[in-house]
Amino acid sequence: MITGCVPVLACEDVAAASAFYQQALRFVVLRQRHDAAGVLQWVHLQNGALSLMLEKLPPEKKAADRPAGDQPPTSRLYFYVDDIDALHHFLRARGEAVSPIEETAYRMREFHCADPAGHALTLGQLMTGEGA
Repeated sequence: MITGCVPVLACEDVAAASAFYQQALRFVVLRQRHDAAGVLQWVHLQNGALSLMLEKLPPEKKAADRPAGDQPPTSRLYFYVDDIDALHHFLRARGEAVSPIEETAYRMREFHCADPAGHALTLGQLMTGEGA
């Protein structure tokens, strides 16, 4: 039986990605690991019941070292939020590139953005009330 799952995202700059998740999405650091030079290599973050890990992308996987057309698999994280309007406003005020909020056929209000490592994020809130 599977009892849980923690996404692990590879990043060229773990410190920048960690700062984004802490400052923009209110995650807190549970644990972190640095190399001998003090460069952040791995961090375990949490926001409520949600955990997320960020790890340093191995040098052989960096974009500049890959042949043209050899891109890593893409992924997208979907975060459920309790106040989509406030979070959208907050991220825009921080200067983050966010899409407009859209209402979907599956009864969600959501918008899209990306973290500094380029991981696609969708943030959504279930529509409630009349017309939802």
